[in-house]
Amino acid sequence: MDTDSEMFLLAAEELNFTRAAKRAYVTQQCLSAHIKKLEIRMGAPLFERVPYMALTPAGKVLYRSLRRIELIERSCRENIEAIREGTQGEVTLGMNAGRVQFFLPRLYEAYHRKFPHVTLKVVIDDVKNQARRLLDGKIDFLVGVNCPVDRDLVFTPLKEEKVFFLATDSYLKAHAKSPGAYPKTLRTGIIDMKEYDTLPLVQNAEASTLVTVVERYEKKRNLVQDTLVRVSDSNAQIRLCGTGLVGMYLAESLVEMARFHGAETAGNPLRILAIKELTETLRLDLVTHREADQPLYIRQLEVMIRDVFASDKG
Repeated sequence: MDTDSEMFLLAAEELNFTRAAKRAYVTQQCLSAHIKKLEIRMGAPLFERVPYMALTPAGKVLYRSLRRIELIERSCRENIEAIREGTQGEVTLGMNAGRVQFFLPRLYEAYHRKFPHVTLKVVIDDVKNQARRLLDGKIDFLVGVNCPVDRDLVFTPLKEEKVFFLATDSYLKAHAKSPGAYPKTLRTGIIDMKEYDTLPLVQNAEASTLVTVVERYEKKRNLVQDTLVRVSDSNAQIRLCGTGLVGMYLAESLVEMARFHGAETAGNPLRILAIKELTETLRLDLVTHREADQPLYIRQLEVMIRDVFASDKG
């Protein structure tokens, strides 16, 4: 990538020529000259200057294209390095905290044996932010639920995750509408929300696909729930359920974590229950960039992730 393009990317990120020039260790006049040369080459203005600095439609197209070129160049360098020095490098994966705890211990030992000189970096964030990182070449791929669709992204389905309800025995007894509701729930392993009073819940602090699915379910069945705690850490949510004060809707990938914590509450066990009439699932995908020509150690990690979820289906 030439200097004009590199200066443009800095200016597009900062939307401020002074800050961009400082990052490039050049004067503002020098940076402006590079931008002007690029605008002449492109035959269109790239920035709006008033009422505030912003990319023009042409600038947005160029920004996206240069990010793709940057990704291709990086992939090329990594492939050449892998050929020259063997399978070594760094792979960056985007995922949420709960799923990392579910699958990373299951595959890392085997992956490390195969690629001992590869550093694995995991970025924890919301799937929408992860998708932006993937498009900008900041991560190599992501595993997430209902990732935003984009023409530059390739989706490989991994799993349709069910949604369960997690609560202790004391919680279920305290909120059952009738004496028979709690024994029926334990006998069938299915909770009918209509048989319980308004349930106090713990949920994610931020909007999420799971929260959206739950809201649609509650609206469909005319349920009113009471969210007492909002926290986005899965461990904290499950531990709060262990107190018997709140329950939670639980994605299938967190079931193993819930079972682990359930062993700590032997006197008041945590129950993982199917939910009557909740049939909507969470679509989990492996998402990669269409333009990326990944080195072997990244392609192999993608294969191993697919195998982990395929073994669960079996």
